Amino acid sequence: MTAENTKTEGRHHFCGIQCWIACCCCFALSLVLPGNFLLRHIAGAAHRLWPLQPPLLLDKHSSQNDEDKHHIIGEATSTSFIQFRASAAGRRTRPDMFLQIDGNAGLTGVGQRENPSCTSAPKHRDPYAKMHPTAFVVRTLSPTQAQAERIATWFKNLKDESNVSLWVSTNGGDGDDNTLLEALRVAGFQRVDVHKYTEDDMKETYPALRDKEFLAWQFHVQAVDLWWQAQAKPRPDHVWIIEDDVGYTGDISDLIGSVANASDDFLTSPQDKNETYLLKLGALTWHADCQTSAYQHRVGTERRAAREHVQRFSKALLHKLHEWSLRGELDTSEAMTGTVAMVEHLKVGWLPEGSIGQPFSCCEGQVAPDTWEEHLQACEGKLFHSLKF
Repeated sequence: MTAENTKTEGRHHFCGIQCWIACCCCFALSLVLPGNFLLRHIAGAAHRLWPLQPPLLLDKHSSQNDEDKHHIIGEATSTSFIQFRASAAGRRTRPDMFLQIDGNAGLTGVGQRENPSCTSAPKHRDPYAKMHPTAFVVRTLSPTQAQAERIATWFKNLKDESNVSLWVSTNGGDGDDNTLLEALRVAGFQRVDVHKYTEDDMKETYPALRDKEFLAWQFHVQAVDLWWQAQAKPRPDHVWIIEDDVGYTGDISDLIGSVANASDDFLTSPQDKNETYLLKLGALTWHADCQTSAYQHRVGTERRAAREHVQRFSKALLHKLHEWSLRGELDTSEAMTGTVAMVEHLKVGWLPEGSIGQPFSCCEGQVAPDTWEEHLQACEGKLFHSLKF
């Protein structure tokens, strides 16, 4: 054996002793330090050396429908992109978010703040469920930048669903929807379906509204019906109506797909059911001035109430709502949808129990921006209302 070989073998032996000592030290530390202390710091060191980069997504969208049904928002180019997390929740990746395995808890984030009031919703989407022709309609008026980005995220989540059409419904004037159109353009959409209406349109179509006030705010049913009557046949089987101050902590296509096979004519929040699994009664004095005499005569004491910021309607329910509206049997939309469904003996169902976050009612308070960031980190697959920023 040469002197050089002897030196090499000595170095290998010395390195082997170092590795053995290091392993013993790690084992000893694991016995005295908290559960995943070492894993957190090893992961943090690896992340500093090789930081994860968020994927950049660029998608183009075009429609085959007639030009006059769309709002062209410009050509998508290679610089027209928006950053999304791999979870498709639509939030930008923070540098300190790094995936780790924490026992049987699955994947969590290092540096992720726990929120005991919010846990992730189980995913119920059936991968074999058939998505019936569906329209996803966002009602909006001069959305903020953050609201516009959330809407763009929903559209991006749903763009690959071939049976889902995406719509914006607004009573805003020229320029009021520019923030949203720009957010959609940045997200890669070349054009978007926009339905515009005015309160004068509503009064002309439904004369019983002529002595009512705040139509676009209190009478959503008739605003949606204007859109519905303008749809070419065959019309979609299901229509989702969602308002721009709603937040969802996940890929909204999971929520839509989870009830794709539900045969219910009306889906609303499970918070709106009573102990017998029927829609709760609405107080007769609540928005009493919104009820027409024809409606009161038809409904009597069976007036119901349902949170309207996220709901799904069937074709049959929309047809009945149209008939009632033309006859002047009108009420505020939070009462009218569920009441008509029950009076007409249509099937009422509920959004998944686990999909409702807190708050989900205007009476429960608003979600502040910092609280929203906590919800995005702590739970996935939850609906929140209201986000006014």
